[in-house]
Amino acid sequence: MKSYIYRSEKKADCYLFLKEPFEDFSLPDPVKKVMGELHLVMKLDITSETKLALSDADKILDAFEQQGFYIQMPPSKPHPVDALFDRLFKNEAEK
Repeated sequence: MKSYIYRSEKKADCYLFLKEPFEDFSLPDPVKKVMGELHLVMKLDITSETKLALSDADKILDAFEQQGFYIQMPPSKPHPVDALFDRLFKNEAEK
């Protein structure tokens, strides 16, 4: 399925996948508010076999069928305390 991928100007590393060009799509107002200005990054044909770095193609296709769009949020970062804990105790466990 043809998809149009837009980058959010307002939210870093957040992308909006649409099944039709943004100009032709009626995006819900709350989504517009969160995403801010959008910039087209690429057009991509997505099938269930498509391999994507951060999203599952089947989830995108399901979202297209249900709501016409999919939002890819940035990957979550570990809490700094968790990262410190891992660094300290992982090194201890390896000794």
